Amino acid sequence: MGTWNTKPSTRGAAGSRPIKQWHTLIATCLAVCFALITQARALDQVSLQLKWKHQFQFAGYYAAVEKGFYRENGLDVEIREGGPSVNAGATVAAGGADFGICTTSVLLDSSQRANTVILAVIFQHSAAIILTPNRAGIHTVSELKGHRLMDRPAGKARHAVSDLLAACLRARLLW
Repeated sequence: MGTWNTKPSTRGAAGSRPIKQWHTLIATCLAVCFALITQARALDQVSLQLKWKHQFQFAGYYAAVEKGFYRENGLDVEIREGGPSVNAGATVAAGGADFGICTTSVLLDSSQRANTVILAVIFQHSAAIILTPNRAGIHTVSELKGHRLMDRPAGKARHAVSDLLAACLRARLLW
């Protein structure tokens, strides 16, 4: 087994081969490190169009931004507020946003499906419900007969209470 020479080198003069090799190696390592650091900081900028105003139903997206989950995966996400005049599906289809949160209406409108990929969570049951206070004494759907109910105006939302009641009538739960 060999031993290390701890004596100062006499070949360290300018122009010597070992020093030039070390300089080249160090310069190459620094260049690679700089490239990796620069590459790691180059985030893809993307936009997420919400279907409605900033509110709690979108909390998961905001939390992911705040906790740096998107950034850790190379994304700089801009969350754009929606509203009554914003159609997220149409915005994505037209190239105005990279991603969108929208309703099932995107499945019905072929212009919104153009050049888009649709990922969906499909519920097996409608999320529409009817709540009554306990003091009303209404415990079954059939006991709603003769009572006044409040609903959204027609055409505002699919699967509104009126749709739920119509389904109950068809299933003979109301008569």
